Amino acid sequence: MAPRPGQTKACSCVCGSPRSSFTAHGLQTQQDYVFRVKAVGRAGTSAYSHQSRPVRVRAAIRAPGPPSGVSLLTCSGSGMVLSWRVPACDGGSPVLGYYLDQRGLDQDTWREVNQGPAETRLYHVCDLAPGASYQFRVFGANLVGLGAPSGPSEAFLCEAWTGEQPGPPYDLQPRQVRSESLLLRWVPPLYLGASPLIGYQLHVSQDDQSESWTVLNDQPITDTFYQASGLQTGQTYRFRVSAVNQAGVGGASLPTEPITALTPPGTREVEAGVDDEGRVFLSYEVPEAAPTDSTHFLWSRKQREAVAVERATLQDRGNRSVLTFTAASQEDLGLYSVELSDRPGLSSSYTLTEAELQRLNQLSLQIRNPQVGLRLGWQVEVTEDGGVRLWLQTEPLSAEAELRLVLNDQEIASTPRRRWRLDRAGGLVEVLLDPLGAEDQGSYTAQLRDGRSRGQFTLLLLEQRFHQVLAESQANRRNVQKKKGPYFLDGVSWEVTEECALVIRCKVTNLNKDSSLRWSKDGEPLTPTTFDPSSGVGTLSIPQVTLGSAGSYRAQVADGRGEDTSTLDLLDQEFDRFLQQLSKHCALSAGPLGVQGTAEGLRLSCSLKVYQSHLKTTWSFRGRGLDQDPRARPGSSGGAVWVDLRDPADSDQGRFSLELFDGQDRHARHLDLTGPEFAEALDEHQRMKRSAVAERKRAKVTKGLPDTVAIMEGKVRGGASLTQSLCLTCLVEGDPPPEATWLRNGVPLPESPPYSTAQQGASRALTITMVTAEDSGTYAVRVLNPHGGETAQVTVSVYGAVPSTAPGPSAWCVPLPLKGARLSTQETGP
Repeated sequence: MAPRPGQTKACSCVCGSPRSSFTAHGLQTQQDYVFRVKAVGRAGTSAYSHQSRPVRVRAAIRAPGPPSGVSLLTCSGSGMVLSWRVPACDGGSPVLGYYLDQRGLDQDTWREVNQGPAETRLYHVCDLAPGASYQFRVFGANLVGLGAPSGPSEAFLCEAWTGEQPGPPYDLQPRQVRSESLLLRWVPPLYLGASPLIGYQLHVSQDDQSESWTVLNDQPITDTFYQASGLQTGQTYRFRVSAVNQAGVGGASLPTEPITALTPPGTREVEAGVDDEGRVFLSYEVPEAAPTDSTHFLWSRKQREAVAVERATLQDRGNRSVLTFTAASQEDLGLYSVELSDRPGLSSSYTLTEAELQRLNQLSLQIRNPQVGLRLGWQVEVTEDGGVRLWLQTEPLSAEAELRLVLNDQEIASTPRRRWRLDRAGGLVEVLLDPLGAEDQGSYTAQLRDGRSRGQFTLLLLEQRFHQVLAESQANRRNVQKKKGPYFLDGVSWEVTEECALVIRCKVTNLNKDSSLRWSKDGEPLTPTTFDPSSGVGTLSIPQVTLGSAGSYRAQVADGRGEDTSTLDLLDQEFDRFLQQLSKHCALSAGPLGVQGTAEGLRLSCSLKVYQSHLKTTWSFRGRGLDQDPRARPGSSGGAVWVDLRDPADSDQGRFSLELFDGQDRHARHLDLTGPEFAEALDEHQRMKRSAVAERKRAKVTKGLPDTVAIMEGKVRGGASLTQSLCLTCLVEGDPPPEATWLRNGVPLPESPPYSTAQQGASRALTITMVTAEDSGTYAVRVLNPHGGETAQVTVSVYGAVPSTAPGPSAWCVPLPLKGARLSTQETGP
C-alpha cells in the first residue's frame, strides 16, 4: 500500500555491488523516503548505518511544450492584441512567461516582439504597418528555459476594427468535466463594437474535427460562465462562445480543445457542513496524489469574484481545502468554485442556497448551544411497598454523560436509603427514597452534562405535595406488612417454538381465586397473555420477532395478600443468544429451492416460516459464490429469500445452492436446474421479457405538461397592444417514436392558425398565437405507436387584460407559468 503524502517511507534494497552508490527504482513522486546502508562480507553483514534525512522524490522537469491557438482579439490600425492557449505540457514546472515572434507575410525571418517575458496570455503588439499582414508565434518559458514555439498563426491584417458587432471573447476554458456536464468560462471581448454587450451565445460541435456547430442557448446569457448539461457519456465535444450586442452576434472565440464527457476517477464534489465550533464551511478534497509543493487551491465566487477575506477564511490541509465562513449570512449566498492552481481539471462548485444556509445555521446553533432534550419531566410515584420513586426521562445520552443531583443547594450522593441512578441509554434519571422522611422535603435538581450539551431540571417536593406523598408512602408500608401473598416458583424465561415465535414463560405458586399475573416490557403493559391458575403457568407469545422485541420483560403476580415480580432482561448478549436460536429454527424451517422466470431473468427462491436479518444467506452456483456474478441480485422478505439471475443462458444450467448460517451451524438447500425444468423457466422468462419490452416501448408522455396553466390575454398600454402566445410543450418516448395528436375539449385541433404544432426529437409542442378567453379549455396530447399509447391533459384558463397607461419600456413581462408551458409576448401598435 502506498504511503500518504506527508508520511515518510523506509526503503529497503539489496545491492551486491562493491560500489558505494546505488540507484533506487520504483519510487513515488511527492513521497518522502529515508535510507540506510549495511555492508556485506564473507563473514556476514554489518550493523545498519544511521538513517538518512527524509528525501522527497520529485518528477524531472523539462522545457514546456508549444503554446497553441494564437488568435487576434482587436486591432487599432498600428497595433494588435493577441492571445493564445497554454502549452499542453508545462514540463513539470509552471510556465513563467511567454515570448512572441512576428514576421511579415512576405518575409521568411522571424523578429522578436518582446525582450522580457509576457506574464499573461494577452499581449499588445505595437508599431505595426497599417494595411500590412503579419504572422506570429509564441514560446513558453519555465525554470528549464524556452520551450518549442507554437505553429505560425494565420495572417492577421493590420487594419483598425470599426465593425458594429463585437470582437471574439477569449480564454475559453472548460472546468468541472463530468460524464453528463461541464462548466465553461471565458473573458469578455476587448472590442465591444458599436453598442454595449447584451450577452453571450454558446456553440457546441461533436467530435474533435467536426465543423458543424449547434447553438446551446436560444437567449444570450449575461454571465461569463455557462453550465453545459445533458452531455452523452464518453462523447467528445468542442465549444466556442460569441459576444452579442444590438448589432448582432460577433466573432467566435477560439474553440476549446476536444473534451470527452467523462467523470475522472476519484472525483469528489464540494461538500457543505458545520465544524465542531459551529462554523459553516465548504470543503473540497482531491485524490491524494494530486497536490504538490507548489500547488494551492483557488476558491472563487460566481466563477471570477474572489472570496472576501472578511467573509471567510481558507485553510489547505494536504489534499483537502476548507473554506470557513466567519458568520454565514444572506451575503454569502451564491455559487462557489474551487480548483487546483496547477491542475485546473481538478475542480468543483457548490451553490449555497437560502434553504441550505438556513439548514446549516440551525445545525450551527445546535452545536454552539446544545441542550439535553427532555422527553418527560419529573414524575413522583409511590411504590406498593411504600418506597417513593422520583424520575425523569431525557433523550438517549452517550456513555460519557454525567449527572449531579442537588437537594436544597447541596449535592447528594447515592446511599442505601436515598439511591439514585442514571440510565444513559434510556435517558432515565431515577431517585429511590425508601423510607421517605422529613429530611427528604425540598428542591431536587438534576444537572446533566453530555459532551457540550447541558440540561438542568428541578422538582419542588414541598409542603402540601410532600405531605401527601409521605402519607401515601406510610400507608403502603403498613399494608405490605400485613400481606403474605403469591410468589414465583420459576422465574421468567424464554424459548423459541417450532413456528419461530418467541414464548416467555413463568410459574407462580401460593395462588388463590383473586391472584392475577401481569406482564410488562420496559415498563409498558403487554397484552394479550395467557395464565392458567391451576398450574400457575403464565405465557407471553410474540409471533413476529424484530429488533424491537429486545427489552426488559417483567411478570408481576398479585392478589389481596401481596405481590411478587420476576424480570427477564432480553438484552445485549442474552438477546444475541436468543437470535441465534431463532435463526436456527428459521433455517430448519426452510423449504426446497424453487425457480421461476421473470422479465429480467430467473428467480431462485426458498420459503421459510420466518426470515430475519440475523440469519446469513449465501447463494452459489457449481460451488462458486454468486456474489461474484454481476448478474446476480439477492433479496429477501419476511417469509422467503431469493436471488435474481439476469440474462440467463444455457451455461447457467447446473446445481444452485443456498447456505443458511445461524451464527453457529450451516444449513444448505440445493437445486439441480437442468433439462426440462431449466427450459421451462427460460421459456417463462422469455414470455415475461417480451411483455416487459412491449410496455417499455409503448408511447408515453414523460415530462412537461402541468395540471393547469393560467394566462392573460393581450392588453393595451401606451397606445400599443400586447398579444400573448401560449406554447404547451411535453417530452415523449417510445420505440418507434410516437405520433402526437393535440386535442381541445376532446376534439382534434386543426393545423391552421391560431394553432401550430411542432416536434423535435422527444419534444412535442402546441403553440396558440393571439390567446383570447375563447381559448380556455382542456387540452390534451395523445401519443401512439404500434405498442400502445396514452393521453396527457392540461387545463388552460385565459383571463381578461386590464388596460394600462403607465409609462415604461416597450416590452413587458408576465409571471412565468408552471413548467411545461411557455409564454411569449409581442408588441404591436400604430
